[in-house]
Amino acid sequence: MSRKDFGTLLLLAFAWGASFLFMRIASPELGPVFTTELRVTLAAAALLLYAALKRQRLGIWRNWRPFLLLGAVNAALPFTLICLAELHLSASLAAILNATTPMFTALAAWGIRQEKPGLTKSAGLVIGLLGVGVLVGWSPVPMEGTILLSVFFSLGAALSYGLGGLYASRVGRGLEPLTLAAGQQLGAAVVLLPLAIVFAPRHLPSAAAVYSVLGLSIICTSVAYLLYFRLIRNVGAVKTVSVTFLVPVFGIVWGVIFLHEQVYINTIAGLVIILMSVTLVNRRSKGAGPGSQAETSAPPGQAVGFTSFAEEHTMMLHVPGFAGSFSANFQRVLTFLPGKPPIVREVKGGTSMNISSVSSASSAGYTSSSASDTAALEKQKAKLEADLEKVKSSKNDEKTKETKTKQLEQQIKQIEAQIAQKSESGNSSSASSQAAPPEKPAGSNALVAASAQEIATATTDSAGRFDIRV
Repeated sequence: MSRKDFGTLLLLAFAWGASFLFMRIASPELGPVFTTELRVTLAAAALLLYAALKRQRLGIWRNWRPFLLLGAVNAALPFTLICLAELHLSASLAAILNATTPMFTALAAWGIRQEKPGLTKSAGLVIGLLGVGVLVGWSPVPMEGTILLSVFFSLGAALSYGLGGLYASRVGRGLEPLTLAAGQQLGAAVVLLPLAIVFAPRHLPSAAAVYSVLGLSIICTSVAYLLYFRLIRNVGAVKTVSVTFLVPVFGIVWGVIFLHEQVYINTIAGLVIILMSVTLVNRRSKGAGPGSQAETSAPPGQAVGFTSFAEEHTMMLHVPGFAGSFSANFQRVLTFLPGKPPIVREVKGGTSMNISSVSSASSAGYTSSSASDTAALEKQKAKLEADLEKVKSSKNDEKTKETKTKQLEQQIKQIEAQIAQKSESGNSSSASSQAAPPEKPAGSNALVAASAQEIATATTDSAGRFDIRV
């Protein structure tokens, strides 16, 4: 990680840690619901303005139903619960309790996706519960009913983030990060609007409350999202999630500096134990593929929108001739490099080939020269041409349209080259049909575990398609 990216990481932790300070100031004056409504509304407005300045069409209305649910679970509910908790809890304590989000994400993945946490994650969950016990139970502050209820509100917010992160990883595929962020905040604003009208404050807020709401919406939400997406693009999701360990630290620092909160021994001990739990829960399991819970844990205390940039762009690349040539469980690593065609690397076999050179592989027995294959190529070419027309007539921004257009045109050219080659070799098709079938590539039963550092992975299925996650 470069110094610039590390500085961005610190700024992100600075912003998200300050959110607990701002909520502690604004919530008692404006109320939890109205504070959250102002936060998400102003944040949505700022993100929409940013998209307008970039001339980027977001297409939020086409996905308004998922955005309403995502906004409710991943923003409106957790933000409101934290504001409720901070009516009685210190900003420091709320920040530390919210660091349990990865624990609840693992539990949610276990309950919803049937992803068993395994020994390491299970140990992390137990240690996390111990950390909460030390933080709350070993405290010089009397544990009255309102304090305990506030603790449950904070933990409920962490659970809501866990559920929202799983839902975001599903509905966010194929959407631009800015679309997901703005749509989520807008959905939360719509969901909370009726309650915000009912619970609107009856008096004018102080200047401190006004500034806190502005800080919450602009710095801790809009700007923080942009910083988060930038880090995801520059250093990847795994390194970016290290912000998890810095947010509660900044939460404590801001509470001590601006609110003069006291930090006790149990505060530090609970923080250390909970962060140990987060380390174990976030540890990537062996053989975990893209989109696993280990990869999709959201940073605590924030509605991140999507939880892994590796899931953000998914496309299907059809490679003619691969069906029947490779076994259905044959998996390869596919690498994209700027300005170069994608490269398929066979890990155990030690061989490599360029997808743009698939036509030349037919001479080695990887493709069939039958008439049915030619017909399939013609059919696929027609489909790609139809997709190309749809892209050209779509309402996406020009940069996205240009990128997709180049990809489709390149695939069409590859298929045309293969069709031309098959036509030239038509006279020798009978001779080639009597040739011995090629030997399957070495390592055809290998399973490739995609790491977080890989740019993309591709797996063939029985139809000969590559499912590429970029």
